[in-house]
Amino acid sequence: MSRIIMLIPVDHDVGLTAISLSLIDIFSKNVIKKNNYAPILYCSCENHFLNSAPIIINKYFSDMVSILEYIDFSSELFNSAKYFFSLDKIIKECHKKKNIHELILITGLKSHNNIYAEQINYDIAQNISAEVIFVINLKNTSLKYALKKENQIKIFLERKKYKNVLGVVINNINSPFLEKKYCFTVI
Repeated sequence: MSRIIMLIPVDHDVGLTAISLSLIDIFSKNVIKKNNYAPILYCSCENHFLNSAPIIINKYFSDMVSILEYIDFSSELFNSAKYFFSLDKIIKECHKKKNIHELILITGLKSHNNIYAEQINYDIAQNISAEVIFVINLKNTSLKYALKKENQIKIFLERKKYKNVLGVVINNINSPFLEKKYCFTVI
C-alpha cells in the first residue's frame, strides 16, 4: 500500500517543480525497488508542456519514477464532462497503482493555469484520500507578511475541509526571481 501525497500551490511562483523534485530525490534514496516497477509514481495535473518536472525526472530518476501522463486539468471547465472524465481517470489510476508503487506524488494545479484550480485540487485530494502539503512563498520575511500568509492558510483550510494535511512548505523566501529584480542573459 502506498502513500499518496499531493502538493498544492497556494501562491504564484512557489517553486513547485523544485519541491516535487526534492521530494522525489529524498524518497528515491530511502525506498527499495520491488519487482520491475519504479517505486514512485509522479503525476502532474497540468499540461506537460507547462511543466519541466517530467523532463528532469526522465533524465535523472527514470529508474525510480514512473510518470502518469495525459492528465491535464489546466484547460478543463469546472463541472464539464471533460473535467469529470479527467477526475475519474486520475482516481482510477491512483487506486489501480497504489499497490504497485510505494509513493504516488501529485502536483496540483496552479491558480494562474485555471480559475477553478482551488476546487479542482480539493476534489482530487479528497477523492483519492491524498495527504496534502500546501506550498506557499514568502516575498519578504517581515512578521506582518508571515502573519498574513498564516491567516491566508487558515482561511483556506476553513473554506475547504481537507482530511489529511501533512503541512505547509514555505519556499522562495526572499527570492530575487519573485520580484524579477535580475535579468540573466546569455552572452
